[in-house]
Amino acid sequence: MQTATRNGQRLDESAAGIKENLANVADDLMILAELQTKLLTLDLQDAAAKARGPVILMIGGGCLALGALPPLLMGLGGLLARSLEWSEPLGWLVVAGVALVVGVGAAWAASQNLCQCGKIFDRSRTELTENIAWIKRVIQRSFPARRPNS
Repeated sequence: MQTATRNGQRLDESAAGIKENLANVADDLMILAELQTKLLTLDLQDAAAKARGPVILMIGGGCLALGALPPLLMGLGGLLARSLEWSEPLGWLVVAGVALVVGVGAAWAASQNLCQCGKIFDRSRTELTENIAWIKRVIQRSFPARRPNS
């Protein structure tokens, strides 16, 4: 162990102690990185599991709707045209406009549910922020800044 004095204060420094502290901090950082990676993996799995249902619903619903829309809309347009004494093309356009609004609304609602899946990563973000703060505290405690005498 080396003993040094600076401005009347005694400073004890040990090269071996510093190396050991650095090795401990590096080991802790590696463990934290491993844990952070595992947490991210779990969050990705949770996000995929939660997104699976809405995606399947969107694809299945879209396929069914696309297959049924042409005859349904033409039939509704024809009925509307006959009941209101319009031409058939006008009835089809009105029905197609209503169907478009309903379809856009359904797609928007599904996208809102799908966007909520991203909140799963808040857990990883929070944990990473806390880990970085901890690393800063450890480094500041282990290696306090030497301030020049004023």
